[in-house]
Amino acid sequence: MKCEFDVKVVPKSSANKLEATEAGIKVWVTAPPVDGQANRAVVRLVADRLGVAPSRVEIVRGHVWKTKTLAVEGLSLEQAISALQGSSEREKGK
Repeated sequence: MKCEFDVKVVPKSSANKLEATEAGIKVWVTAPPVDGQANRAVVRLVADRLGVAPSRVEIVRGHVWKTKTLAVEGLSLEQAISALQGSSEREKGK
């Protein structure tokens, strides 16, 4: 099972964070968009929020664009969105 979803990425941010709303998923990373640094940071952050290994998260489209399509192995789209929304809510509560 593999799911795909789009994320909007903001590189060179002041903090790494993820926000999942009905409007979509937005990811802020501190890494710059140089030599794939921001892409690797996005994969690590999304994997951490989903509770999966980074090797199970892959950027399938948008390697050089701010909007990227991610694929996650082993989760349904519903499971992934639910986990990201839950993570986003916990982050807001800090």
